[in-house]
Amino acid sequence: MLTISENVVTEGPELCEEPTGFHSKGDPSTTKQLDKETEREVVDCYKTIPCENSVEQIKLDEQKEQTILEHSEMPDKSPAKRVDVSFVSDKETVVLDLGTGYLKAGFSKEKRPSCVIPCLAGKHHWKSTQLERRKIGSFVGRQTFLEKTRPLNHGIVTDWESLKDLLNYVFKQKLTISVEEHAVLVSDPPMSPVKNRERCAEMMFEDFCIPAMCIAYQPVLSLFSCGTTTGVVVDSGYGVSHSVPIYDGHYMPSNIVRANYAGQDLNEYLLNLLKQSNRGSNAALQDVLEDIKQKYCYISLNAEHEMKTPSKYQMEYKLPDGQLITLGSERFQCPEAMFNPKMMGSEELALHMMALRSFCRCEVNIRKELMKNFVICGGSTMFQGFPERFEHELAMMALDGTPGVVALPDRSSASWIGGSVLASLQEFQPFWIHKREYEECGPFVLHQKYF
Repeated sequence: MLTISENVVTEGPELCEEPTGFHSKGDPSTTKQLDKETEREVVDCYKTIPCENSVEQIKLDEQKEQTILEHSEMPDKSPAKRVDVSFVSDKETVVLDLGTGYLKAGFSKEKRPSCVIPCLAGKHHWKSTQLERRKIGSFVGRQTFLEKTRPLNHGIVTDWESLKDLLNYVFKQKLTISVEEHAVLVSDPPMSPVKNRERCAEMMFEDFCIPAMCIAYQPVLSLFSCGTTTGVVVDSGYGVSHSVPIYDGHYMPSNIVRANYAGQDLNEYLLNLLKQSNRGSNAALQDVLEDIKQKYCYISLNAEHEMKTPSKYQMEYKLPDGQLITLGSERFQCPEAMFNPKMMGSEELALHMMALRSFCRCEVNIRKELMKNFVICGGSTMFQGFPERFEHELAMMALDGTPGVVALPDRSSASWIGGSVLASLQEFQPFWIHKREYEECGPFVLHQKYF
């Protein structure tokens, strides 16, 4: 049986005050106010104290820290000088959630990200010298063709120059701010290379001249958006899917399960399904795949039974060129691949199996608490019927207890909302990296703060 919970998280700026979400009966207390005790847990997770319940994790963290110190390019490895960072900025904090498919930005006192744009940049085929020599205000003919590029690939930044251009556009055109006056919290995917965090700090402090910044793991932030600090976060976005166990705010890298399929793979699979049914040309369908997927696809609890009643799922869709096509079983076959990746040619684990594997990697003495909160988030979990199907699949696993499944209405923005909650906490202020700290220690200050 399922229950509906209200008043998900409320702290300071009254974030998430109205949404209702899917919460299974396995955890009736999942959704709660972010009280003082929980605030302390949130803040404590950024201290360099590993999860006390895992001896193996302590050893792994020590080995990781030693490896970082041995390979760091910083000549001065002495501890960072303590700088008073209790006052970060008198301006509202900017919260950035960087994803393969979309970039979300806004201020910490907002309920939702005010800017959500595709994480895309366009590059000219023409050489910059040719463009500079022409000095024209418009382009014609083949000059109008742009090469689209994604700054992130499977959640990891691979094109820093394009990302910098994209952020410059967001700060100036979308948020309309002088970013050098605002502290910035940046989300970071699990298993992100240490060098990427260093490069992010370098870009923010040296290129954008911000006064302070914080880099936080996306799954931890997603958990904070639910008002809790312990659970298994199952995140499937546009470029990558993860299952990440978190205990008392501590992220456990050795227990993460990752799969390189997500929303963009569903788009390709949907295109193939539509082409097989002769439901439009490749060119006509390319630009509407995301729209069809978001508005008309859904998860079925019984796909075989669904196939027997086509009148219930068939509907017409109008393409941009005016052509009408009939959407059929593709509506539920496409997202079904999340629970059966072999349908789209992937040998990786299904989402519910990823959650189970990462859960079983954790020590027995913390599983009872983890089981209370299986938090699903990311844009590829927004299909109608997804939470119910996910809970059904977990229930079939015969776990020692009833798993609690949490799915907030705005779960596609869960990590941004969690970042907004975190940035609003006064107790969190000492854990920001201040510009003066960066100037004294360089990127090595990240190791002092977060590793």
